[in-house]
Amino acid sequence: MVIGHLVAATVFVTGCDVVKTMINGTTVAEEMVNCKTSSGILMLVFTAIFVAFFAISWGPIAWIYSAEIFPLNVRAKAVSITTGSNWFMGTIMSYILELIAPLGIHGLFYLFSGLTLLAVVFVYLFCPETRGVLLEDIEETFDDFKLKNRTIIKLLRKPCNENRKKSAKVNPIEMKL
Repeated sequence: MVIGHLVAATVFVTGCDVVKTMINGTTVAEEMVNCKTSSGILMLVFTAIFVAFFAISWGPIAWIYSAEIFPLNVRAKAVSITTGSNWFMGTIMSYILELIAPLGIHGLFYLFSGLTLLAVVFVYLFCPETRGVLLEDIEETFDDFKLKNRTIIKLLRKPCNENRKKSAKVNPIEMKL
C-alpha cells in the first residue's frame, strides 16, 4: 500500500504538468492536469495495487481485529465504540480531498503513503497477533504482550546493552551462612 501511493505520487510529479489559469493575476480559475499516457497508466496500475492490498489487509482487518480483541464482558460496547470511531474517521477522510489545494495531488498521495507507513509501524509495535487465540484468552494475550519482545526493539536495544556495565548476579540462598 505504501509503495502504491509512493510510486503513484512520484509518477505524477515526474510525468504530469499542472497548468493553472489565473484571473486578474490572483485567483486560480482552472487547473488542467496534462499527463503522458504512460504516466497515467502507471498511476492507474499503482493505485490498483494500493486498492488490492487494502482489500486483503487494512480494509477487513479493522473490522475483524476490533471484534476479536475485547474480553467477553465488554465486547458489545467496545465493538460499538470502535465501529463508531471507524465510521467517524471515514467521514473525516471524505473531507481530506480538500488538502489537494495546498498540497497538490502528488502531495496528498505522499501524505497517504506516510500515514500508511505510520500505521504499519503502529500495528507492528502495539497490536499483538490474535490468530488462533480463543476469545476467552484474548485478555490474557494483551496482558502478556510486551513491546520489548518485538524484534525491532531488540535490535535497537542491542547497541545500548553492549555498552552497559554488567553487574554480578548474587544468589541470596548461597549468601546465607
